[in-house]
Amino acid sequence: MTSNSYKKNSFEKYLDKLFFGLFSQKHHKDLLAFLEKFVPSLLPKEISNSGGSWTAYPILKLPTYSYVSHSFVFTKHPYLKLKFDKGVINISHIIYNDINWSDSNFEFDLHFRFSTQKTAYEFYKSINKTLSSFKVDKKISEYNDFVKTTFIDEKSEKYYNKIEVMFAKDLLSQRKVMQPTKRGVKFIIVYDYVVKLKIPKNI
Repeated sequence: MTSNSYKKNSFEKYLDKLFFGLFSQKHHKDLLAFLEKFVPSLLPKEISNSGGSWTAYPILKLPTYSYVSHSFVFTKHPYLKLKFDKGVINISHIIYNDINWSDSNFEFDLHFRFSTQKTAYEFYKSINKTLSSFKVDKKISEYNDFVKTTFIDEKSEKYYNKIEVMFAKDLLSQRKVMQPTKRGVKFIIVYDYVVKLKIPKNI
């Protein structure tokens, strides 16, 4: 195995592990149970009971469809030792009301929530450090409390050859907490922080 193919496969394998084996279909047991119940179209054919298959016909009329989203919540990650309060894998896609049309337009993102900015940013830096080690293309953008790093492996033909890693303050989590002072207490505003990893939409 060449050095380039090793780096390519390592990048893909790391992304796959971040998402509990979702892309290789070597699913972690907890995610597997979730997919069996909510998104069976992402299961290997031999264990999927979703029925139907995609057949190429001349397109006369697009079937009616629904855009749905399911969230897999976890508090421990099987492949990461980094600290976080809660994690969520969101899977959004289109379901057609015709068994001859496969589910499509899948979009995957992974959220990690934190109660402190320090812990969240350390997590963000650690994920970035690992992804940077694969020597793929990288682009960084920043705006106030928002930072995004985009990684892409141009040599890979996988649909998950690109990932966006974002660090941000969750403004919707704003709340007041009491803080002791020498004269009593005072109220301060605090926020949760989020590290989001997003795989671009595919069809």
